[in-house]
Amino acid sequence: MDPETDTPSVSPFKDALTYPVRGSGKYILGIGAVIVALLSFSPLLALLSGALLLCFTAYLTAYYFNIVEVTILGRDEAPDWPDITDPLDEIILPFLRALGVYVFSFLPNMAVALVFHGERSLWINPLFLIMMAAGAVYFPVAMLNVIVSNDILKAGPRRVLPRIIGALPFSLMMGGIYLGTVIIPMLLKIIMGEMPFWGSLLGAASSIYLMMALSRLAGLFHLNHPDADLDADVELEEDEKEAEWK
Repeated sequence: MDPETDTPSVSPFKDALTYPVRGSGKYILGIGAVIVALLSFSPLLALLSGALLLCFTAYLTAYYFNIVEVTILGRDEAPDWPDITDPLDEIILPFLRALGVYVFSFLPNMAVALVFHGERSLWINPLFLIMMAAGAVYFPVAMLNVIVSNDILKAGPRRVLPRIIGALPFSLMMGGIYLGTVIIPMLLKIIMGEMPFWGSLLGAASSIYLMMALSRLAGLFHLNHPDADLDADVELEEDEKEAEWK
């Protein structure tokens, strides 16, 4: 263990893989997987299920933010369920920021998909796959910048690309885990085709598990590869707010 924090001294990757089952994480993982599976599998009330699934996705996004934040603070175990006493600041705004970062990160990928729309070979199109991989590497670091700074403008390439390039093994690792959150659930649903509910359940569990691991890894990324300029901007903004309050 690190003597100054509760953060373990094991490799970040190993730590991230065990993180989802530490503390409250295992309960959130299990309950969250069941909720997502029930909502995504329900053939009845599809519109209502879709709306509820969107709300729960926003809630899980807030949990992603929480994990990154508590990791940066040095905590070793997964936090409890996100607070919903202030849904605008705690749930809605984080979700909208994450959605904005997602669209920006995968915009080139979306453009390629639009150009080659309708082609069965899209998923083996080299350009499509390259843009997807690039977005997968870009997204976690861009999200990290937004979480740390509380400013979506910090998701721009000028802030993100230097961090990615400066810690390529780490950033590539995060990109790989992000791709896993998309690909593994799809594969599980295909494999479990004759048992669709179990496919949905296992897919949801794997997606939430990898999401928790990714958010933990993002927090460790910030601790191991801090952005001095970003931290300075955050401190300056906090000082300005304190001055305004006085």
